[in-house]
Amino acid sequence: MRGAVPAAPRFSIKKHRYVNGSFVHLFQTWYFNIDPNPTTKKEYTLDKTQQLNQADPRQVYVCENDESILVVKRDKLFPTDPPSGLKPIDFAQYEKLILENAEFRSRAQVEVDTSFKQIIPYLIFKFDNKYFLMQRTDSGSETRLRNKYSLGIGGHIVEEDLKGRSIYEWALREFNEEVAYKGKLKIKPIGLINDESNFVGKVHTGFLFLLEGDSANIKARKEFRSGHLATIDEISAYYSEMESWSKMALDFLRINDGK
Repeated sequence: MRGAVPAAPRFSIKKHRYVNGSFVHLFQTWYFNIDPNPTTKKEYTLDKTQQLNQADPRQVYVCENDESILVVKRDKLFPTDPPSGLKPIDFAQYEKLILENAEFRSRAQVEVDTSFKQIIPYLIFKFDNKYFLMQRTDSGSETRLRNKYSLGIGGHIVEEDLKGRSIYEWALREFNEEVAYKGKLKIKPIGLINDESNFVGKVHTGFLFLLEGDSANIKARKEFRSGHLATIDEISAYYSEMESWSKMALDFLRINDGK
């Protein structure tokens, strides 16, 4: 939605400015109530004054109700240059860093503020040498990932998730929220996943886990329209339609499957 906004009473408009010292970009964020009832769904639309890696992150986030999510300031998470791709890490060290620097901020704000990194557990499910491949719906809250194929099960962390829980428990909570599964699980940490080449990646950092199940009884729900178990070769046919983190995960699996 661009241009002049009708003066109809059902539109509630606020304008915020963000200055990112690291990237020296100025963002203008517009909040629109698109329903006559101001408590229902909102669309968050971003206009930017400078081109950012040829990204055009408009209408980046649609939600029923905004929420406060876990973020860490970029310069705390990555004091030097941020990593690119998938790298092995000391999970205990990063868990400590996250807990010491955790902040909870409006998702609507941080989706367009690259001075923060949203912390995302990102889980791959494996059973009988097959992996669970999903396709996102065309109406998910993260508009930049709509219809993309994904190997990753996960999502944002809220404050109650951190209380007395480890990073592994954060991950398993996200798994149980995003899919329906009946069976036992083994969890294995893989590494940190980060992609600065696109706008989604600039505001998120993932912690990749492999979950090995003993059952094929798994089903996608919520923001996924479908999901099925497939071999690496079968998944590779969807490579061009996959989100960037899943491409990185698939590249890793091609090399390390069975190890």
